Amino acid sequence: MDTNDTHPLCVARKGPARETSYVYTPPSHRLLFRGSLSIPGSRLLLEGLTFTVPLDRTTSLLDNPLALSLESMRGRTLALAGTVRLDQVYLDKSTDVSVDIHPAASLTRLYLSNQLCVNPITSPSGTTDTGIRIALGDPKTPSTSEILIYGKLPPAGPADASVGASSSSSPSKAPTLCLLVARVLPAPPTPATCRPRPDDPSPRVPPLVQFGKKRVLTTTSISNQTTNKRKRGDGGKKAEQDGMVERARDVMLGRADLRRNVSVADDDVFKVPSVPSAAGKSEAVRDREKGKEKKKVAAKDKDKGSEDVSDLAKELEKANKAAVKRATMECLASFNITREHSDFKQLFSFIYHGTEFALRAQMRARAVDPRAMDCFVRAHAEMYVQNIVTASSGLRLQSESQVFDGS
Repeated sequence: MDTNDTHPLCVARKGPARETSYVYTPPSHRLLFRGSLSIPGSRLLLEGLTFTVPLDRTTSLLDNPLALSLESMRGRTLALAGTVRLDQVYLDKSTDVSVDIHPAASLTRLYLSNQLCVNPITSPSGTTDTGIRIALGDPKTPSTSEILIYGKLPPAGPADASVGASSSSSPSKAPTLCLLVARVLPAPPTPATCRPRPDDPSPRVPPLVQFGKKRVLTTTSISNQTTNKRKRGDGGKKAEQDGMVERARDVMLGRADLRRNVSVADDDVFKVPSVPSAAGKSEAVRDREKGKEKKKVAAKDKDKGSEDVSDLAKELEKANKAAVKRATMECLASFNITREHSDFKQLFSFIYHGTEFALRAQMRARAVDPRAMDCFVRAHAEMYVQNIVTASSGLRLQSESQVFDGS
């Protein structure tokens, strides 16, 4: 018989393999910062500090400015700024950021114990009277934000009550102090307000006078109601019908008072003024209305006259332009420049526009003087056409000399 078969380890190896199952448990806290705390004027570091915040599905870390500030300080060292009393600064304690100290960081534990655990806790909320200020950056810069580490006693339970009752017999069992973090604010914190939604109605100013006020009945209206009740009680629909017929007749003949017997309270805002009658207008109002009508008529006549003047000026300008064009054509023809000439378009444009610009003061005012127009046209034509005529005559003389030489 082989000894390997009887060995217990060999039997365990030959048995069925065990399957390991792992159940994922989501984390309950988020690590914000883990590092050390520098002391100003010293090279010592208070190490082993860990800042965490509990994870809650109802709140988002983006709404926690303290958590975002600590996460932005990862990889750097926090700066110690000293100690201060909690009642001397404005704090934002809405965040649930806590501090843990590593068991091996004895120097950090000793420093925090001497600062927070020496004096007795007298506040009703169970927090320490002093706190440790920490700068998130350069402590010498005034714009650097700061945080405060303070202690708070845990809530007293039944077990803690029994421990407190027997504290005289066992003084070694003291309550553990929880270290919390708060933001230091430059001003008192403002109460949180709900942000408006896009579908919320726009706020409106409440009215100065309440609507829906009841109307006040006068003595005349009360007496009319009592007489109507008596008539109805005495009998008959005939009396009521006679009254309606009488009121309708008075309205048609203009003898009835159309005002209601029910009066409105003095502070009612819905008062309808009576329509003013045309016969009741004063003479001053009538004169004012007549003056307004005369002004309107005068403005219309003025506009009409200006339109007539503008139309006449346009007609004069059109006739003067035609006369300048005609004179330009006749002048070019006198220089033997017809439409077939290569420079006809440019010469016509220069002479026409130059003459029109020279006579611009007379184009829309009156008929252009023919003599002045001919002088301007002739001056422009001689300035532009003289070179062309000289060049053409020189070419003609050169061609005739060549003909004579060849003969």
